[in-house]
Amino acid sequence: MKKILGLVVVMSWTLLLGCGKKEFTGVSEDYRYTEMYRMSTFSPTGVFFRGSSEMVFFRPEDAKEAVLLCYDPNCIHEPASQYNPDPTCRAALFPDVKTYIAYYEGYIYYFVNEDLFSHKIYKMEVDGAGRVPVAEIPYTAEIPGGMVFCEDKMYYIVAERTSVGEMGELESKNYVLEYDLKSDKYRIVTSQITDGPLGDAMQVTKDYLYLNVTSSSENGAIYVKRYNLKTTEEEVFISTKEYQTHRPIRVYDDYYVYYDTSGKIGIRDLDTGKDTIIVEQDGEGWLNPVASGNGLFYRIYESKEDGSTELSEAYFYNILTGEEWDITDKVTEFDIKGYDAYNKVFICGSFTDTCVVSEAKVLGVKGDVSE
Repeated sequence: MKKILGLVVVMSWTLLLGCGKKEFTGVSEDYRYTEMYRMSTFSPTGVFFRGSSEMVFFRPEDAKEAVLLCYDPNCIHEPASQYNPDPTCRAALFPDVKTYIAYYEGYIYYFVNEDLFSHKIYKMEVDGAGRVPVAEIPYTAEIPGGMVFCEDKMYYIVAERTSVGEMGELESKNYVLEYDLKSDKYRIVTSQITDGPLGDAMQVTKDYLYLNVTSSSENGAIYVKRYNLKTTEEEVFISTKEYQTHRPIRVYDDYYVYYDTSGKIGIRDLDTGKDTIIVEQDGEGWLNPVASGNGLFYRIYESKEDGSTELSEAYFYNILTGEEWDITDKVTEFDIKGYDAYNKVFICGSFTDTCVVSEAKVLGVKGDVSE
């Protein structure tokens, strides 16, 4: 069981942030943000992913199966190869090289590592013609380490590889690259990342980039680094010691949502450091929260005698208004695992079988409840 503190939250935000200093307005409804999830990316109507056949697939909302991202009935759907380097199939990938894909605002972006020292970027309009080259970058793309689209820029981890020593061994250094989708210019926005970044653990705000990493000097303990996007200066945002009990789930410009391992979900103001508790668990079990936009989706699990866990309750909470929905039955029905406020979908299924269901269908309401 848990205690929901919705009315308290709304009142507290008024007191904390509204005393002539600033007003809490949440995330703007026209804010554009997309990130990778299990090597898939989402649109309001479905999931894009790279299939085992080296082709791009799309799984529409509520569909049981995915379809090739090619609508030509006469196409033989042949992937690219050294014998067919420029296939006509719109879903084709490059099977002989490492290729990643990501969807953002009507386009599929391809990140193609043709060698150990550089990668090329292509883009393809989902409802338009075939892919076109965009840029060639002198680093290799390491998309599993994190990928974020924020407004008109994309951020992802890259590796700079150089040959050293008499035997020509490769030395690799990791950074985060920012690519401007309007100007087609790029820059490195971090110092060398010496500790291992966790997959899908990058977040971007107006001024900062946050990265969850594992400490090489503390037996893989997790901490959070923050990089200034203007100066590239870095600092430890959450230490390994603090992360053991206080874990940021979603960082925004002025505040962040966190999970306290004592059984609380809260919001911390970045200027004042003051906390407002949203959810306080008053029973056994543990919380599994996901925050996106102005929405918070969390599940409560109970431990069983055999050591396994079982879903007890699941809720969706609007941080801006304090409204809450009990979606326990929907989570069980659709196997909901995550939430994407910017595309208005809940993320469902397993790592190899990911799908989405609309926010409206899960909550049983019309309109955008997370805005």
